[in-house]
Amino acid sequence: MDDYFGYDGATYTAYAAQPNIRYISYLGDRVFGAGDDSNPSSLYYTAAAAANANAINTNTLVVGGDENGRINGMTEL
Repeated sequence: MDDYFGYDGATYTAYAAQPNIRYISYLGDRVFGAGDDSNPSSLYYTAAAAANANAINTNTLVVGGDENGRINGMTEL
């Protein structure tokens, strides 16, 4: 995604503070995004409420690996 915009049917709104993610998914009551080139190991997600993709970087989880290469960051979520 080059730029992040919202559209309410009449007006475009730019959200410059949001990460430029490549992948976005709505799951239940959250929005998840990943693939930001400047933070490739980060998973962004909204708070557990009505999903609002305008604030996808409300929470950030770094999905890192341990010395054996196993993903260990998901336990926080």
